[in-house]
Amino acid sequence: MTRRAAVAAAVVLALVVAGELGRRTLAARAVEAEARRRDELAAVAQRALQQGAPKEALDALRALEQVDPLRAGLTSSLGRALVATGAASEALPVLERALQRDGPTPSVLEDQAVALAQLGRHDEARAALERAVMMDEGRPSALRRLAQANLILGEVDRAVASWEKALQVAPVPERDAIKTEASTLLAAAGYPDAGVREPLPPSVPGQPKPP
Repeated sequence: MTRRAAVAAAVVLALVVAGELGRRTLAARAVEAEARRRDELAAVAQRALQQGAPKEALDALRALEQVDPLRAGLTSSLGRALVATGAASEALPVLERALQRDGPTPSVLEDQAVALAQLGRHDEARAALERAVMMDEGRPSALRRLAQANLILGEVDRAVASWEKALQVAPVPERDAIKTEASTLLAAAGYPDAGVREPLPPSVPGQPKPP
């Protein structure tokens, strides 16, 4: 091979290598761009749910489902958004898939209970809430919903007990809302005298307990 031919061959090889590297770079950039898009959709959905914009969250989650159907937490978030938009019938099978895929969690069980309650299936809603509370006794929202379910089912004493438990575990700024909710719903149900008691303050060593 002459020197000129050798140079030409080297140039051709360099161009081929450069072209292959260019294609690989473009492919890598495309993959990175797609990953960023998925993360952006997930962030939009999470922010929308936190801000009380479930329809916006639902749009983002459905778009994410098309490109990343196995993403962790997608199914439970989709179920939550459906519940928040009032689409209980559509939400229930989605939440059931989330329970089967990821196992029961208090948040998914609570979302399931809300959907069941929206459909008037209060016995099942109460059962889901009882499971949620068993898993996390310090969850005020589940306890409040459990109280409401008990009241709807005519279990007034159990409703009061659930509200009182919610008062015990809720942050102090939430307690007035819980007391107002309890008294309003109890009165509306025909039990104006069935109030809830304030949680007792923690005892201090050396001081007598309050009566």
